[in-house]
Amino acid sequence: MGIINNNSNTEIDPNPNLGIFDRFMNFLEAKGFAIQLEKQVKGRLNVGFVDSAFEQMMKSVGWQSSQAWCGYYVKLVLMQLFSFDKEFLSKNIGGGAMQNLVNVQNLNKKGDKRYIAFTDGKLQVGDVFCGTREKGGHTGIIVQILDKETNYCETIEGNTNSTKSGEGDKVKKLKRYLIVGKSSAGLTIKGFFRRNFTEQELNSISYDENKQTYVFENKNQII
Repeated sequence: MGIINNNSNTEIDPNPNLGIFDRFMNFLEAKGFAIQLEKQVKGRLNVGFVDSAFEQMMKSVGWQSSQAWCGYYVKLVLMQLFSFDKEFLSKNIGGGAMQNLVNVQNLNKKGDKRYIAFTDGKLQVGDVFCGTREKGGHTGIIVQILDKETNYCETIEGNTNSTKSGEGDKVKKLKRYLIVGKSSAGLTIKGFFRRNFTEQELNSISYDENKQTYVFENKNQII
């Protein structure tokens, strides 16, 4: 599956990861997003985070104490990495793993393809997976493709743990088979979404080391 140009129905031959996610783990580590822990409060889940600065950032994207937070973690990462999309993400992405996928699907049906939802095709670093589990949903971001044939990937996920739970207590890197309709450690994958860059955007995007976010050189001509 190629990348659909936002301004037409034609497909562009994609660079495997567009080059944009080459430094993804470096970004997560620099921002302090790669390892985070919940506060331990006996008998209560999702009450807050050990790192108070991270907790405030999570609250800034809509998370409230006691809420499951894997979806908010994805939203926070995307809003920090693609700061030019903050308004779009604030409006369309929230705490519901499956609802986020549905929101992107509905936007695509209306012709808005800034982010695209898909269920097949080659996965890329930076793709967001969405799935269901026995109680609720779960979501995370691909950080490495380990096996292209089996979609065995390394991911970064919030609200998880070493058992790959969707109701854990930390941000953690995990390894999963990400195949739509298949179960991975109690999670059934339903689909994916990704930022869909046009050729013009790809030619104008650069990483601002000081701000630790991507920017467009001629933003007003693109967005």
